[in-house]
Amino acid sequence: MLLRLLFLILVTGCFPLHATRHFLIDGSAEGDQIEQMEMASASADDVFTAVAVVKVIDGDTLTVNLPDTIPDVFGHELPVRIRHIDTAEMKGSGKCERDMAVKAKNVVIQLLKSTKQIDLEDVERDKFFRIDAVVRFDGVSVGQYLLDKGYATPYDGEIKKKVAWCLMPPMQKKK
Repeated sequence: MLLRLLFLILVTGCFPLHATRHFLIDGSAEGDQIEQMEMASASADDVFTAVAVVKVIDGDTLTVNLPDTIPDVFGHELPVRIRHIDTAEMKGSGKCERDMAVKAKNVVIQLLKSTKQIDLEDVERDKFFRIDAVVRFDGVSVGQYLLDKGYATPYDGEIKKKVAWCLMPPMQKKK
């Protein structure tokens, strides 16, 4: 019960805590230490390993379940925003944006099909109270992969920049 209460406090940011939780594939926990830190909230050490993706919303948003050791009220069907990137929106204003959104989503789905382990690192809450995290599929940063392949643009979590999605490399026709 105490761990559940501490997890709630950590996730909601209501109390300054530093926590590191590593979950093994079998759902058991190792390193259940939570310690009081001055002027600190969920730190860059926060890692959730062996999470399960429930749904790919678009190229930069997933829905996940955290391992069984976390109660469903805290860890069931959580929206996760992939940190530091922006991809086209599925309900974007133009055909190019919508087409690019489908392509980015499909890339994430294809990566997911061959992935054995999914990790969330540097877990925080974003301005819409989603989980904001570096997402890794088998150790590879999904955000960096999408940036490198031209399916995403850098994003700092504040104001989104206008992007000419039709001019992005994946939208260019090969000759």
